[in-house]
Amino acid sequence: MAVVKGEVPTDTMPTEAVTLISDRKGRLLTLSPAAASWLYLPKETAGQMSIADALVLRLPDTHEELQDLASRAGSTLRRGESLWHGHLRVTRLGLGRLEWSVSPSLGTQRARAAVQLSDRWQVAVNLPVPLALFDLTGHIRAINAAAEALLGQEVTPGTPVLNVLEGLGRPMVDWLREVHEGRALSYVEFLNDVQGDKVFQVRLSEAHGMIPDGVLAILDDVTELKLL
Repeated sequence: MAVVKGEVPTDTMPTEAVTLISDRKGRLLTLSPAAASWLYLPKETAGQMSIADALVLRLPDTHEELQDLASRAGSTLRRGESLWHGHLRVTRLGLGRLEWSVSPSLGTQRARAAVQLSDRWQVAVNLPVPLALFDLTGHIRAINAAAEALLGQEVTPGTPVLNVLEGLGRPMVDWLREVHEGRALSYVEFLNDVQGDKVFQVRLSEAHGMIPDGVLAILDDVTELKLL
């Protein structure tokens, strides 16, 4: 059976999402019961092998590719940021840990989202209001010209929000998911421009079908107001 590099073959696809935790050097720390079952590993193997050793048994990648992915994730990701590799997602947690998730839907969500920026966004992109779409992994999926002008820079889709805005005081993905799930007490936060001394009011709301699993961000420059 032909397999796209990085994709899990359908006949070995996990029936539910599996999760593993490693340290930033790629040493396996814990694995969920679903992960242990899917990988044919006893939970006691945690701490005794690398994440590459565990995943290579089920993924069509080479051991070297998985080691390289672990190295890149451990050295480049900041808290709340993620890397994607087919059906595999790596997210940086606190205390230098990495969360590895394998799901039947993960690999296709990203590709689907690229073509599912709906007609509503195509209308919104031309509005004079600074708008951006954030996905639930903390990345900017789309941004209009008004928002780029406000930020004073071009922003490539896929850029982590934390590369542009900072100062939330807690993981960005927590805020995004709380808003998306309707659990946030406030959808408004004041964030700083990473490249300058501006302060922005960032108001999140439902994306209304503009993007799957994401939120709409409305930006406003409140630098002078904050100084007052």
